[in-house]
Amino acid sequence: MPPVLWVLVTAGVFVAAEVRTSLRMIAMAPAFPRGRMFSLTKIMPAINLGIEEVERRGVLPNHRINLTVVDTEESAIVGPVRFFNVIHQQGGKINLFLGPVEDYTLSPVGGYAPYWNAPILTPGGFSHDFKEKRQVEYKTLTRIGPGFDSAARFLVDEVMKMHHWKRVSLIYDSDDRGLFNGYDYLLGSAFINYFKKSLGSEVKFEILTPKYADILMDTVGNKFSGITTGGNRNSPVLLAFPCHSAVLL
Repeated sequence: MPPVLWVLVTAGVFVAAEVRTSLRMIAMAPAFPRGRMFSLTKIMPAINLGIEEVERRGVLPNHRINLTVVDTEESAIVGPVRFFNVIHQQGGKINLFLGPVEDYTLSPVGGYAPYWNAPILTPGGFSHDFKEKRQVEYKTLTRIGPGFDSAARFLVDEVMKMHHWKRVSLIYDSDDRGLFNGYDYLLGSAFINYFKKSLGSEVKFEILTPKYADILMDTVGNKFSGITTGGNRNSPVLLAFPCHSAVLL
C-alpha cells in the first residue's frame, strides 16, 4: 500500500473511532423563584454532577451527552411553547426530558411527548390525572415522586376510616408557598376527588378561605366541632390543611 494511502486509511480509522453518538437531553424547570425546591438553581448542580459521573465511569461509551436547559417560567403557556421550539430545533430527536415539574406545564408537554417517543422523567406530576391517564395520554412519562392521590388515599383509608371520621374541613391556602404556583389548589382538589370517590355522600366537607384567627375560633372551635351547637365534645372531627405545610388535627 502506498504510504500516502496508508496514512489516509489510518487517519480515517482513528476519526471513526472518535465519532460519538449524541444523546440529547433537555432539562425543563423554572429559573425563578429560585427558592423553589426544583428551580434551575437547585437542580442544575445535581444534573451536571450526574453527567460528569456517567462520563467518568464510561457508562455510555462512544456517546456524548448534549444538555439543553429550558426555563419554563412556571407558565402553562411559556413552558409548552419552549418545549415545541426545542423539539423543532432538534428535529424531533430528543432522548430524554428532565421535567417539567409544574403540573400545569407538564400536562401539555407530557401529552405531546409520546408523538416523538420522547421519555419524560420528573419529580412532578402530583395530580391524580397523571396516574389515571398514564396508559392513555402520558405514555412516556415516568414520575419518581409520590402523588397527591397517595396522600389522599392514606388520609381516608388509614386515618379517617380507622377513627370513623366523616366530617372534613379543608382550609385552602393560596399564598403560593408550595413546590410550584397552584400546588396548594391541586392538592386540595385531589383530597376532594378522593373523598367523593371513596366515601361518597358519607362525607361532608367545606372549603374555607384562610383568615386563621376567625376560622380557628369561630368556624372550627364553635361550628365545626359542634361544641356550641349542641354537639358532643368528643365527636370525631378532622381538620386538614392541604397546603405546603400540612397540619392534621
